Amino acid sequence: MENLSGGTGENHARFVTYMSGMILILILNLHFAMAINKSVANSLTVSCNGGNDGQTYVTAAGGTSPYTYAWDDGQITDTAYNLSAGDYIVTVTDASGCTATDTATITEPNLITGLDSITACDTYTWIDGITYTNSNNTATHTLTAANGCDSVVTLDLTINISPTVDLGNDVAICANDSTLLDAGTGHTNYLWNTGDTTQTIYADTAGTYSVTVGNAIATSNSNSSSFDGVDDRIIISSNNLPGGNSARSVSAWFYPESGFGNILAYGDGSQTNKRFSFLMNSGDVKFVGENNDHFGHTVSLNQWHFITITYANNKLKMYIDGAIADSVLLGTNLNTDNSYPLVIGSNTTTRNDEYFGGKVTQVSVWDRILTATDVQNHMNCPPSTNALGLLGYWELGNNANDATAYGNNGVIEGAIMSTEGPVFTCSNQSFCTATDDIVVTVNPLPTIDLRCRHHFNMCWNKYYFRCWCWK
Repeated sequence: MENLSGGTGENHARFVTYMSGMILILILNLHFAMAINKSVANSLTVSCNGGNDGQTYVTAAGGTSPYTYAWDDGQITDTAYNLSAGDYIVTVTDASGCTATDTATITEPNLITGLDSITACDTYTWIDGITYTNSNNTATHTLTAANGCDSVVTLDLTINISPTVDLGNDVAICANDSTLLDAGTGHTNYLWNTGDTTQTIYADTAGTYSVTVGNAIATSNSNSSSFDGVDDRIIISSNNLPGGNSARSVSAWFYPESGFGNILAYGDGSQTNKRFSFLMNSGDVKFVGENNDHFGHTVSLNQWHFITITYANNKLKMYIDGAIADSVLLGTNLNTDNSYPLVIGSNTTTRNDEYFGGKVTQVSVWDRILTATDVQNHMNCPPSTNALGLLGYWELGNNANDATAYGNNGVIEGAIMSTEGPVFTCSNQSFCTATDDIVVTVNPLPTIDLRCRHHFNMCWNKYYFRCWCWK
C-alpha cells in the first residue's frame, strides 16, 4: 500500500494485488474532511481592540481517528484559546498520518476613539491631570467605555491668552467735578459695572468702578431659513445619519408660524417605525419614529424655540427651550432607515408632505446622547464644529452647507433666507476676559462766609437790600 497525502483533505490508498497471472488494481479513496467551525457559538472575534480573548475550534471527520491537532501558535487541542486578532493555521493529523489544514481568522472591533475639543484661556487642566499652558492636539488619555473596552480620547486644545487691563491708582475728585476712566485700547469689547460698553467713561460720584474687557464679541445669529408651509424644503444627502437603534441626539431652533408640518425628518416616511422626525400638529411638537407618535408639547407661535431629541437604549427624551419636556421608555427598538436624506421643512422624501410653515436654523445631528447640561449650553451657544460626536451642523443662515468636516451640504428647494434668528448669549470660542477696578473718592468743596466782620450800614427800600461794610 502506498499512502499519498496533500492539502486536499483526502487520504488516497492504492492497493496492488497479484492473482494467478493477472493483475488487479483497486483504487480506494478514504475521505478525510475537516473545517474550522464558523458558527456564532465559535468566537471568531475578540471583545475589545487589542484584546486576546478570542477562540476557535476545528471539527475533523473521515480518515482514521483519533486525530491530533497542531495550531501554529503552539496549542495542540481542537480548540484554540486566548487568541488576539490575526490568522491561525491548524493542522489535523489522523491515526494513519494523513494531514489536512484550515485557517481561522480572528477579528477585533475598531478602537473606540473620541476627540475632546476645548478652548480655554491661559491654562487648562485636562482629564489626564496635566495642566496645559499651550495649545495641544496630540495628548491622549485612555478611558474605560461602557462595554468595558478601552477608549482613547485625543485632546484638541486651543489656549488663548487673556487680555490685560489697568485702570490705574484710586483717584479723588472735587464735588461737581468728574474724572475720565480709561480701560485702554486694543480690546474688542468693554463692560463697566455702570452698564456702559465703551472704552472710557466719566465718573462723578464716589464708589468703586470696575470694567471687564475681552478679545471677542458676543455671537449673534441673525439669519435663518424660511419655509412657506406649501412646498418649501431643504434636502441634505448624508451618509452618516444615525440609523437603526443607534444612540443619537438631534437639535434645531424653530419659529412656528402655522403650527403644522415637519420641522425636520429623515428615514422612510411611508413606514412609521423607520422614520425620525419632529412634527408640529395644531401647535404641539411631537416625535415620530416608533410605531406611535410620542410627546405633544405645546409651544407658542411666532417666537423662537429650541428643541432637542435624545435617544439611547430605548430611552427617548425631548427638551424644549433647554428644559426637559417629556421622556418615555419605548416598548420596541427604533428602526430608522438612514439611507434616505435629511429633510428640513417637510416629511421625508418618500412622503413629500406635511410641509412646515415658519423658520428653522442651527440644525445639529449627533451620534451620542446630549446631557441636560449639553442641551442648555448649545441653546445658549452654538457647538464647536468639531465637537465630540457631532455628525452634521447646518446653520441655515446664508446657505444649506454643513459646517462640519463631513461636508454634507444641502440643496434648497424654495426656502428663502430670513434676517430673523435667535440671539445667543454666549461669546465666541476665543473669548477671554480681564477685570480691574478703581475707587473714586469725591471730596466736598470749601465753604465761603460773606458775613461782615466790621461796622456796617444797611439800607432798605422796596426794591433792594444792600449791605456795606467798613472799618
